[in-house]
Amino acid sequence: KKNENSKNEKVFNKRAEKIITDFRRMGILCITKKPSNSIIAFNHPYMSYEQLKGFLEKKSIIIYSGVPGHKNSFRVSTMSKKFDCKYSKIIGAFRDSCVH
Repeated sequence: KKNENSKNEKVFNKRAEKIITDFRRMGILCITKKPSNSIIAFNHPYMSYEQLKGFLEKKSIIIYSGVPGHKNSFRVSTMSKKFDCKYSKIIGAFRDSCVH
């Protein structure tokens, strides 16, 4: 069990690093001081949480409410087993959300 947890942690850490880096390139900044490797908070440069939630729901992507006191914040989970195979779709949708 311990070995499996270590393997999962490595997978989640790799996912977290990747999404934080790819989002940063779009101007979507990580606002979690010490990001958990499964739930990460970000700040969108243009859209409020409600706007972004609606935009992404049309593309079948779910996000979570943001951090109180942080305008345009939202959270993303990297825990889904489908995260890796849907990653390019996720990144594409967020890239589209930054075009204004």
